[in-house]
Amino acid sequence: MSGSDPEIRAASEAPSIEQGLALHRAGRFEDAARLYETRLAHLADDPETLHLLGLIREQQGSSQEAARLIGRACALAPKVALFRANLAVVFRSAGRPADAVEAAAAAVALQPANADFHFTLATMLENAGRLQEAEANYRTVLERQPDHVDGAYNLARLLHKREAVAESVPFYRRALAVRPDFVSALMNLGSALGRLGEIDEATRLLARAQALAPDDLQVIALQGLLAVDRGDLAEAGAILDRLSQARLDAGLAQRLGTLARNSGRFEEAITYFERLHAMEPANVDAKLSLSLMRLTLGRFAEGWPEYRSRWYIDRHASLARRYPVPVWTGENFAGRTLLVYPEQGLGDIIQFARYLPLAAARGGRVLFECPPALAGLFQPFHEDITIVPQGSTLPGFDLAVPLLDLPILFETTLATIPPRLPNLAAKPALIGRWAPRLQGLPGLRVGLVWRGNPGFINDRNRSMALAQLRPLIDGSDASFVSLQKGPAVAEIAKNGWQDRILDLGSDLGDFADTAAVMAGLDLVVSVDTAVAHLAGSLDRPVWILIPFVPDWRWMLERSDTPWYRSARLFRQTSPGDWKPPVSEMLAALRSLSAPKVAGR
Repeated sequence: MSGSDPEIRAASEAPSIEQGLALHRAGRFEDAARLYETRLAHLADDPETLHLLGLIREQQGSSQEAARLIGRACALAPKVALFRANLAVVFRSAGRPADAVEAAAAAVALQPANADFHFTLATMLENAGRLQEAEANYRTVLERQPDHVDGAYNLARLLHKREAVAESVPFYRRALAVRPDFVSALMNLGSALGRLGEIDEATRLLARAQALAPDDLQVIALQGLLAVDRGDLAEAGAILDRLSQARLDAGLAQRLGTLARNSGRFEEAITYFERLHAMEPANVDAKLSLSLMRLTLGRFAEGWPEYRSRWYIDRHASLARRYPVPVWTGENFAGRTLLVYPEQGLGDIIQFARYLPLAAARGGRVLFECPPALAGLFQPFHEDITIVPQGSTLPGFDLAVPLLDLPILFETTLATIPPRLPNLAAKPALIGRWAPRLQGLPGLRVGLVWRGNPGFINDRNRSMALAQLRPLIDGSDASFVSLQKGPAVAEIAKNGWQDRILDLGSDLGDFADTAAVMAGLDLVVSVDTAVAHLAGSLDRPVWILIPFVPDWRWMLERSDTPWYRSARLFRQTSPGDWKPPVSEMLAALRSLSAPKVAGR
């Protein structure tokens, strides 16, 4: 006999792989495991047997043992991509996300044309919090296999999660085109369309989901959210009450917390998100939702700490990674330079710039990286603060901090909100340039802004159509001046108000121009946009239209705000209904009389 005879004998005596697979597929895991172990007693280095036994150990919850077995299979057969892909799955179960990504990437490297391996890599990247890379790999899955249901669904879900709601819709539809009874896709597409105002189709989709899964409480919770989108608080409240005693899992807790918040039941919402946080302590959405609701209720001491959880959202984390220096934690930094960098919208930057002098008072030099649209407004700023327009070369710095961390570091309470910036004012030269455009307007001069940036995740709720201001425009003798920019300016002509509303917004350059126009106005009426923050920061009278569920800074119920002494808030009393606040505003406007200003 040849030298390989012992191996031949061992192979002939070992149980076959096919026997083990038959037991495995029948769900007889222990029997299959014993057969694989017997086979390994004869063929200790058989990679396929090691791989299959590892899969059983994973199914039995022994992730560490599964990783050892499949890892050994990979070492013995380094070019088998399937082994690497399954090792990635096991590493994820074992709480080793970085190793999972590495293993999945190795599978893709071995078979780059395989859509399923790209899908495994995408899921591992998503699990590791590398969401931009995950999104790119889900797109690659669909390039390789356009009808990959789970690839389309997961891409849609990821886009939906990062608030790219409109972009998620075609991928949900793609998944449903292949699998029409995909309940999760029906639910999420219904949720997305509800957010986009497509209420009728959203209602039909959720009805289909409920017909397919009549006992799924998440479908019922989504119907409650859709009721809020319709403005039906009674139905939303009835659903909340109906599900109040339901057994919660993390998904249902999140849905009900969101439903309670969107229904204006904040304390109830906090309870749901607290329970979600207890179930999933690392859940960023739970932490951030709790923070924002507590801030909305004016409970700043409770709300600020978890506000930092926003940095675990991928787009924020990538911004922070641009500045590889220590994060400033509020200590004295005499002799060093602190970079304060912007985040979120222009309105946030205008509002929280008031904290920059407080930072400068801690000792050193402050650089403020400022969006170009605001640079002209903020200069000159403060002797110890240098404005650096974004896109310019930054001078050297030793520490960095995001602007909206400053209220946390200074332990802001309602009683200690810093005053507006005292030296923020319109430039005299620009006032002189814009004044002739306002010359001779009769009565009160009222600036108007009715829409915000359409790219903002909550723009549908905060913005309004110009036509919804008709009672104000037709019912008063004021002269109206549009400060609106962008496509919404066309609504002036659409409503036939070219002679009623003076359009200056189309000619405005940056916010320094807007400030100069405001200097010649008696009042600014705005939805919750940067223009409202600008008027308040300039101490110009501003009336702000606030949606039913407000941004946290406007809190609840009150008609004033501690952030701006010149502001008055006009609030919706039900979701999406601007009629009551506009009616209230008309009555207030009629009570004002035009001041006697020279040149009118």
